[in-house]
Amino acid sequence: MKQITLLFLLVLTNLFCSSQEYKKIKLTKEEIKQGIHAHYQRDATDGHFMVFDLFLYRNGGFTYHRSDNLYPEYSTGSWKVSNGKLLFRSSIQQNELPIKVNYLPVDSNGRRRIAQIRNLKEDVTEAYVLINTDTINCFYGDELCNGNYDTIRRLRVGLENSELKSAWINIKEGNETIQLVIDTELDVRKYTPFNKVFLVEKEKLVEQR
Repeated sequence: MKQITLLFLLVLTNLFCSSQEYKKIKLTKEEIKQGIHAHYQRDATDGHFMVFDLFLYRNGGFTYHRSDNLYPEYSTGSWKVSNGKLLFRSSIQQNELPIKVNYLPVDSNGRRRIAQIRNLKEDVTEAYVLINTDTINCFYGDELCNGNYDTIRRLRVGLENSELKSAWINIKEGNETIQLVIDTELDVRKYTPFNKVFLVEKEKLVEQR
């Protein structure tokens, strides 16, 4: 019985220690003008230099930023209060990267090609495409591939060092060049889903797991 009790206490301690706490920061006049309702912040707990900022806007939106020299990231979305808890949901979910498919003129050699993946402004070299299955992937369009394929039935887009992926997209038959476009104004290369629940305790937020 003592061993079970000790194990239970250790589990509770780990859960408590792993909970992330954001302290409330006083708003500046400029932040108030920008429509910010509240600003919360925390530092890294593992010894690394990182600062995490969470801004809640009066219109129900939020922005999250992790300041990090190596792997900075951010998120945007909406927040709401439900049953006394603060809930956040990102605009882009883990498997919902928005993709638009364009079909371009046939390649000069007649072979069906996949063009370099783009966003609404430029090429995204960090993006890769999965072809038919999760085991065949290509970078720089279809220039550098791991695995072989004869036909293209469906495609899925992912990003290096990111959780984001699109759903599988069915591709019509033909030999036109396939142009995949990440269909959002957001810079998804540093975007991360932020779907979290917090308990509000006076001047801080405590993450619920």
